Amino acid sequence: MPRTILGVVLARGELTAVHLRGGWKGATVTRVEHITTPSGSTEELGAAVLTADLPRADALIAGLPSDQAFSRIVELPFSDRAKVVRAAPLEAEETLPLPLEQLVYDVQVLGKSPGGTQAFLAAAGAQAVTELIGDLETCGLRPQGIDVAALGMSAVVRHAAPAEPWVAALDLGSDLHQALLLGPGGPRAFHALSGASSSAELLGELGGVLGAWCERFTPPAVLYLSGAAALEQDLDAWNQRLGLPVQLLPLPANVVTASAGSDLPWPTWAIPLGLALKEGYAKGASTINLLQGSFAPARESGPWRRKAATAAVYLTLLGGLWAAAMWNRVAQKETQYETLKTAIRTTFQQVLPGVRAQLELDQMRNQVRELEERAESLGSLVDREVSPLSMLREISARIPEELEVEFRDFTVEEGRVRIEGSTTSFDAIDKIKADLIQYPRFATVVVSDAKAGVERDKVLFKLTITLGREG
Repeated sequence: MPRTILGVVLARGELTAVHLRGGWKGATVTRVEHITTPSGSTEELGAAVLTADLPRADALIAGLPSDQAFSRIVELPFSDRAKVVRAAPLEAEETLPLPLEQLVYDVQVLGKSPGGTQAFLAAAGAQAVTELIGDLETCGLRPQGIDVAALGMSAVVRHAAPAEPWVAALDLGSDLHQALLLGPGGPRAFHALSGASSSAELLGELGGVLGAWCERFTPPAVLYLSGAAALEQDLDAWNQRLGLPVQLLPLPANVVTASAGSDLPWPTWAIPLGLALKEGYAKGASTINLLQGSFAPARESGPWRRKAATAAVYLTLLGGLWAAAMWNRVAQKETQYETLKTAIRTTFQQVLPGVRAQLELDQMRNQVRELEERAESLGSLVDREVSPLSMLREISARIPEELEVEFRDFTVEEGRVRIEGSTTSFDAIDKIKADLIQYPRFATVVVSDAKAGVERDKVLFKLTITLGREG
């Protein structure tokens, strides 16, 4: 919703305005103003409004007196929302008091019905809307939306009874009383009653209106009273006369009043508050806006340019904040990187004190790889509990002491051991093989090569020992 909204009711030489500041969870009434003039002159009222210096707002929603508007309920045999909005005025045209070209109207889709889709049409003469806009401009006010004043109560009424689908309300004004019937999905009817009637005449006329509504719609569960004279009524008498619970309209729970808001008692200003709530808290309430066609504010370039400029400023600010956040993040990453580099170099020098550090990570990887390869070559025996050194010791111990043997190469591979050496005779080689095969950890012992050496009394040999588990 807009940040600030001004709900205004202007009629018969008096103006009531409610300034609302919206928030995520609720709204605050910052000011309520009621201005009257003895003469009832629009020019005099305009001067008084300008003197009052009403607070500025992002949107101004005005209420058209209900005696200058009328409504129709239309049922259409299709469900497409856009098609319903276009077809509803044509469907209701025969029952309207003026041709469509002389009217300003708007349609609110209420929901599905047995016949298809039900819609609510609110209309007023184009002349009445023109005069209201002119009177507002005399007061220095330009509306962004116009609703029927009685429908303006719907936002407040819906908050008062969220669990009751059918509710009625009556605003008791000084010159005009305005009644509203609210049903599931939105308003169903409104009616204007004379403010000059006596209490008995008012109750009688209101009873007839409620009776007519009950014949067409579901009877309301409660009747809420608001307006200047609501606090003076005998609610028990109203209950008995109408056969319907009658209560004062409560202030919505999500609306608070600032300490300097107004001296006017609630619910005197229920209609202008409801008009202000239309801009963000109107779920299930009226969405009617009679500023259509040539009256639509979208035709004006000024507000659009101001909104575009505001959006550009916000985008610039957001871009600056994003750039600052990214710079700060990069600076933090640089600091962390330098700290990590220092830690890596320190660790490298501690582990490899004799090596000059150039590319620490690469050098450390190479060292680790060499150690892993060495460990793999030394630890590739089938029995991990037997080290290559103990294996060499075991082989040496099993060679008879009377034999003269010299080992020239000893290689440990995956699952086998290779030995190259020399001895004094071919028989000595057979003796070595026979003694080694007795070792339970050796699966096979094979003499892969045996030949006389260059030196006299020297025979060179190669043994391949296959390793196995001790049984």
